[in-house]
Amino acid sequence: MPQDFKLLKKKKLTIPPGALNDFSAFGFDFINFVKLRIESSEKIKILLNNNLSYKIDHDIIKSKIIGMDYVFEATGTADYVKLSNKKLVFKDEF
Repeated sequence: MPQDFKLLKKKKLTIPPGALNDFSAFGFDFINFVKLRIESSEKIKILLNNNLSYKIDHDIIKSKIIGMDYVFEATGTADYVKLSNKKLVFKDEF
């Protein structure tokens, strides 16, 4: 934990949500499509172009997918979506 955050905790101040997370692996030159894959079991792994970019190490609660959103801060596009759990559940090529 960075020294600044230790001081905040000592003074019983709130550490901003996400401040301890390193999202630098998400920095890409988005001229070409980037392959995004999210794997889940008891943990979550997020892979960009088949490289582990982020993981959530604490246990997650499994549930059914009830929807998906694509949110871009600027212009963006999705080429295809595939959801599977050892068998193909959903696939859409735009």
